[in-house]
Amino acid sequence: MSVVISVLAERLPKIGNDAELATKGEVAQSLGSKHRVKLMVNSQTHYIGVTEVTATTAKIQVSSTPQEATMAIGDSRMFDVDGDKVYDVKVTLSAINNGKADVKIVSIKEAVTAESEAAQTAANADAAKPITPETTKTIGSKVWIWVVVIIIVIAVVVWFVMKKGKIGKRR
Repeated sequence: MSVVISVLAERLPKIGNDAELATKGEVAQSLGSKHRVKLMVNSQTHYIGVTEVTATTAKIQVSSTPQEATMAIGDSRMFDVDGDKVYDVKVTLSAINNGKADVKIVSIKEAVTAESEAAQTAANADAAKPITPETTKTIGSKVWIWVVVIIIVIAVVVWFVMKKGKIGKRR
């Protein structure tokens, strides 16, 4: 375990870890799997890291007391890092590029409510759902239907035009 911790400590980005997150504004980092940043929140040291990255999701861990969230690109999650029932940190997964999660971290002060906890849990469940063939729509499967319908319409129009032409010639 100490080997993993020392490797992570060596890879910590230098972003002025001694200043409060609230004074920094937004912190943007590109983090690979098993990488994290050290931040000061309410005068306490906390770590925000990525434990796993896929093509469309990243598993974010916020600790001193570990909290995890699986996030899809564009998702945001709020975390109460000190247990005072107030969200202190908001993490947004902006993009995933070259196996690295681009995250934006901001300091917030928002009360934890039953509704906000339910929304966070639902968002975590949605992001963790695997992409399956049923959830992926393919345009090509419906194109041939439209092609057949257009051909039939053209055939009917041509048939009526030719039929009308034959009736005119009989007179």
